[in-house]
Amino acid sequence: MNKFIKYSPIILSLLFLNACQTNSEKDKEENHDKKMVESISLKNDDSVKERSSSDDSIKLRIENKEISKNKVKKDERYIENLSLIDSIYIPDPLAKYKFSGDKFYALNRFKQTIVSLDENFNVVKELGGKGDAPELNKLIIDYFPLNDNSVLIIDPDKNDIKIQDFNNQLTVYRKFDFTIDKAAPINDKKIIIAHSKDESTDSRMNFSIWDIEKDSIFSLKNLSEYVNYPFSNLIADGQFIVDDSKRSILYFQYFHDHMLEINNDNQISKIDFIRQVKVPKGVDEGGWKFLDDSTPRQISAYLSNNIAFVISNIPEKQDRGKRVLDLYNIEKLRYLKSFILPKLNSTSPKDIVFHDNRYYLSYEDKIYILKEDKSTL
Repeated sequence: MNKFIKYSPIILSLLFLNACQTNSEKDKEENHDKKMVESISLKNDDSVKERSSSDDSIKLRIENKEISKNKVKKDERYIENLSLIDSIYIPDPLAKYKFSGDKFYALNRFKQTIVSLDENFNVVKELGGKGDAPELNKLIIDYFPLNDNSVLIIDPDKNDIKIQDFNNQLTVYRKFDFTIDKAAPINDKKIIIAHSKDESTDSRMNFSIWDIEKDSIFSLKNLSEYVNYPFSNLIADGQFIVDDSKRSILYFQYFHDHMLEINNDNQISKIDFIRQVKVPKGVDEGGWKFLDDSTPRQISAYLSNNIAFVISNIPEKQDRGKRVLDLYNIEKLRYLKSFILPKLNSTSPKDIVFHDNRYYLSYEDKIYILKEDKSTL
């Protein structure tokens, strides 16, 4: 009897701990069941999905409203499916595909020309060429179709920006006394430029606006503040994305965890990528500046009707080695949904164009056309 009394506190403690563990496991099971029900509801409730009939008012709806953060966990993608419709062989070394007006466009990297293409991706018109003259190019970093017959061209190798038509006539031309990296049209009269900060000794980026009519340049301070840190010229490297409406411009970053939207009033909004990963650091070894991890987190992007289509290099766990197409609503600054992109033509996709509810993806010398299995566009 004395022996039992001596050890009873220990026995009671063990019994108390066991009861706590049992309740904790029960709570976990209930929470798990709750999450499973929410997940199944998101994935299977197709009856409440709807499609807008107007391309000018594209909306992505799931459960009669866009996916919100309380439905999809942070860092968790909502995956839908794409089906292959067709493929087109491209004989020329084309890249940076775009759609504007009623035509496709592309950059011929070898010839340093901009081409317009028909719906079968045959070359219709071509402008430019390789060389030092103002109407020629050394290394086109980007271009933007402005209307049916003219294109804005950015050439950092020559440090110039120009507007040129398909008769190779220049309507605007300027060489800059600072190193330009990227540029894009805000409207018909103003160009936004990304460039190295003049007084910076630690590779900082800066943004300016070039007023074409006045031929004046002024700093875009509120956007420059976002990249006012060491090595931002490397870490924040990216490209401008503009749609036909020019209602807004995106500055899309290859290595960072977000992109920036610039509206017509030069107001800046930040949009986080759905997958947040470690941002690389800048390294300076004897004046040689580089990133400690130069693997792009994002590959390219396309903007149409306030929807940003981003090809991400960050895969899902079950689909290692496959890139993912993530969609974002720029107007509401939120993530929408994703598609796992198949490996085709023995490679991964690099460029995307969204047109007429079709996804045009470039895989080296082929364009693959895909559509959503159950379109919510």
